[in-house]
Amino acid sequence: MRSNSSPPFPFQRLVPLFGPAENHSWRNDNQDEEVEISLGRYQRLAKDLRPSTRRNTLYLQAVGEFSTGMSQAVELSREVLKAFFNLDTKLPQQTKATSVPRTKWRKSPLAGENWQQADAAYILDRILLPKKPKDALIVKALTSFDLWPGDHFNFVYGLASTEDQVALSSLWRLGDFDGTETQRRHALLRVAKTVTHEVAHSFGLDHCVEYACNLNGSNNAEEGDLQPLELCPTCLEKLAWNIGFDPLNHLVNLQQLCSRWGFADEAARFEEMIDASTAVEMCDGESNFIVSAHGDHNFSHTWIEDRGSGLYGYLDNFVGVKAVMDACFDGSLNGARVEITYGEESGMAGAAEIAKTVAAEDIVVVVDVTAYPTHSDLVIEKCADPWTYEFITKALAKADFSYEIFSDCGDPICQIDETDIYKQRTSRCILLGIPCEGGDYNAHAVRCRRASVSAATAALKLMFAHLLKLKRR
Repeated sequence: MRSNSSPPFPFQRLVPLFGPAENHSWRNDNQDEEVEISLGRYQRLAKDLRPSTRRNTLYLQAVGEFSTGMSQAVELSREVLKAFFNLDTKLPQQTKATSVPRTKWRKSPLAGENWQQADAAYILDRILLPKKPKDALIVKALTSFDLWPGDHFNFVYGLASTEDQVALSSLWRLGDFDGTETQRRHALLRVAKTVTHEVAHSFGLDHCVEYACNLNGSNNAEEGDLQPLELCPTCLEKLAWNIGFDPLNHLVNLQQLCSRWGFADEAARFEEMIDASTAVEMCDGESNFIVSAHGDHNFSHTWIEDRGSGLYGYLDNFVGVKAVMDACFDGSLNGARVEITYGEESGMAGAAEIAKTVAAEDIVVVVDVTAYPTHSDLVIEKCADPWTYEFITKALAKADFSYEIFSDCGDPICQIDETDIYKQRTSRCILLGIPCEGGDYNAHAVRCRRASVSAATAALKLMFAHLLKLKRR
């Protein structure tokens, strides 16, 4: 476990610290209430808000009648929640506004506002909570109409129950979803920030007062526009611990989402954070053949079952380490450099440390799982370098196993791994993927064929033997 005093992620240096709180800002108005909570304290407070095998799905519930533009906002919300929290996100059948009884509506009391507002507390307590699905970790609702929370409030953007992990917010005041392209994109970005901010609260994260962050509080929409979509390093570390995802995957997923939805500035920002997170100081190399396999996983314990022709359980990266060790123990990799790394699930610090000693002429083989659907024994990913492609195909020319080879990445679950660190030092780098079946190997148990583990071991032996042959020429 990383100590609380060390920087959680390399991109920390990119994130601006807060200056003095400005007059009428959220921080200025709430200085006595908003305090920074340490990682250790957060872990104690939020231990009951974590996903489990029974409760691991986000539900996004649409309530009301939605225009074309508002429907786009709902779809964006589903996609950004999935990318942000790395959890399965479902969009059930829409709930009509008529589900709120007439007695729970009122006319807006503000001058010039002639529309109706619904009682947010009623929707939360009487509509959402009683119908919360059994597998739901969090239910997040979006309404097409305006809300008020009772008491003396004129309106409210949203309302949430952290204990019950149920929340709702209104699209009504977030912008013009059916206006010009500029207006539409501005409104959609507001939605992306709002829904991720509010669902993060459902994981027990308080407002951030340390950095410019998605979790900053705001008094109005204009102040909210100044906040970034991304979490700061401190809040991201807390969320990554809670859910158990790879922070680098989180950044990559959001960068891709922002690119798809036309949020150019945000996409560039996430790209900058990804570059900083994988930056490695250059040093002289010391080896010709390096095998790397990460030894950590997302689960609190390891569970593996032997099922005849295959293995079943939390295989990431049990099977990768096993394949490497099987190649080592019979002496076939004597003279090679073998590294079992740490931190692949939380920033790839181990690979970054090793990469400092990698030289441009070195060959680096990362052994890991892959979810690419295939009948082949192995999947070789990220082999874009012509020299490396020729080296591998010649080394495996007489292999008694089958494989597929990709110039980029074939894994639909995770498109970022330790090769992205090593490739800053050498282009002669690949991922030797052991295929797993059964879904997301970061989230639950999966299966793999024993023949695939044996094939990975054999591939390492053949590649190292071929390198030794080239050296003798």
